[in-house]
Amino acid sequence: MRRNVAQALVGLLVPFAAFATASCGGAEATNRDAGTLADDANDQADAAVPDDAATDEPLDATSPPIDASRHGSGAPDASRDAAADNEVDASADARVDAALDATPDAAVDAGLSCGALTTCTPDGGAPYCTNAVTDNANCGTCGHACPSGTVCSGGACNTTCGAPLIDCAGACVDGQNDPNHCGASTNCQGASAGVKCATGQSCVTGSCVCDNKTMCSGACVDTTSDVNNCGGCGNVCSGVCVNGGCATSCSNLLALAPSTPSGTYMLDPDGVGPGAAYSAYCDMTHDGGGWTLALKANGAIASSHFTYGSALWTNTATLNAGSADRSHSEAKFQAFSRVVASAVLLEMVDTSASPAPTNTQVITLQSPATLLSLVNGPYTPTALGRSAWVTLADDASLELNCNVEGFNAYFSAPYARARIGLIANNENDCNTPDSAIGFGVEDGPSNGCYTTDPSYSVGVVGGGTCAPDGPDKTLFGYVFVR
Repeated sequence: MRRNVAQALVGLLVPFAAFATASCGGAEATNRDAGTLADDANDQADAAVPDDAATDEPLDATSPPIDASRHGSGAPDASRDAAADNEVDASADARVDAALDATPDAAVDAGLSCGALTTCTPDGGAPYCTNAVTDNANCGTCGHACPSGTVCSGGACNTTCGAPLIDCAGACVDGQNDPNHCGASTNCQGASAGVKCATGQSCVTGSCVCDNKTMCSGACVDTTSDVNNCGGCGNVCSGVCVNGGCATSCSNLLALAPSTPSGTYMLDPDGVGPGAAYSAYCDMTHDGGGWTLALKANGAIASSHFTYGSALWTNTATLNAGSADRSHSEAKFQAFSRVVASAVLLEMVDTSASPAPTNTQVITLQSPATLLSLVNGPYTPTALGRSAWVTLADDASLELNCNVEGFNAYFSAPYARARIGLIANNENDCNTPDSAIGFGVEDGPSNGCYTTDPSYSVGVVGGGTCAPDGPDKTLFGYVFVR
C-alpha cells in the first residue's frame, strides 16, 4: 500500500519537475531532464518507504531495470546551475559598468575639487561642494534634507546642534572656524551672529585673518609690494615697493631684488618719508649694476646745457626729466642733487662713428656726496690717472704736463678747467693749463698753442700745436651715481 502511495506521489512530481525545468531552461531542457527528474522522484519515494517484507508485494518481474546512468550525485544539474548563476552575475556586472560609463563624473568634468567637503550634483545642475556634516539640505549624504524643526549636526538630523556647533538660522555652524559666521556664539543673533570674512580671509579661532597677507585697516594687503603699506601697515612709498622695501636708488632697488633688469623705475630717495618719488633710469649690469642716471650731455651741439659755466651744474633744477633713458637727448635728473653717492660712472660715446665706440670709467669717492655738492664746491681730487682719463675718448689730444683731475678742476682764470675731468699744460706746471678732457670742459685763451677758446659739455679740448695726441673731440656723455 505504501508503494502505491509513493507511486502516486511520483505521478504528481513528474509534471511539476517538467514544468520547472521548462520555465528555467526552455523546451529542450524539459525533454532532456523530465525522465531524469521522474527517476529521481521514484528514488526519493523508495527511500521514504521502509522495506516491509511482510506487507510489500513482490516486484513485478516484468518491470524494466532501473537505469543507473540516470541516477547518481546530480552533478550535471549543479554544473548547469552554476553556469546559469555566472551568466546572470556577468550580465549584471555588464549593466552596472555600462551605467557607470554612461554617467560621467560631473564634478571632475567641471574641474571641481572639494577636498574634505562632499561633492553633490543635483539633477541637471552643476556640481557643488558642501559640508554634509552640517548642511540641512544634504545631511550625511547628498539630497538628504532634514525635516522642519531639525538641524544637521554630525551628519544626522537632530533637534539641536552638537557642541561645539551652534544653531544659526537652522544650520549648525562652528563660530570658531566658519568664514560665513566667524565669531558666532550663543543664539547666533545680533552681536552674537559673527561676521562674514572677506575674500582672501579665513576664520581662525573666531577671528577673520588674512591668508598669507597682512591686515591693514580692515583689508588684506601684501606688504612686500603695496606702496601704501610697504614693509608694514601705513608705510607709504611713492616709488616702487619691492620685497617690503621702498627703493631709494637703483643700487637699493638691486639689493632688494637682485634680478631687476636695467630700465626706468620710480625711486623715492627718502623712502617712506614725505619726499616725492621721481622717474630714473637704472643701469643694472655695468660694474655690478645699481647705477642711477644723473645727467646726459651732448658735446656736439654749440648750445649744450652743460658747458662749464651753465647754471645747471650749480642748482637743483632738472632738465627733460621725462627722458630717463639711453637716448641722446640732454637731460638732468633729481639723482644729480638727491642721491648721496659713493661712486660715479662716466660714459662717453662717439656718436660720429659707426658703430659708436663707448668708453667708461668708475670714480670711487673719498666720502659719500651728491654730484651737486661735488661740482658746486671747491676742487675735489680723484685718483684715476691720466691714462685712464685718456681712454674715455679714442685718439684724445691732451698736453703732457700738470694732469690735475677731479671735480671742479680749476686753478686760475682764464685757463682750462673741467666740472668733472682732467686738465693739462704744455709747461711743466699747472699755472697755465690749455687742454682738458671730461664733462663741462673748456680750454684757455688764445696763445702760442691755440687760436680758439672752445667750451664743450663733453669731450676733449685743447688740440693744437702744443698737444701731441690729436685734435679736439666732441662726444655724448652719461653720468651715473651709485
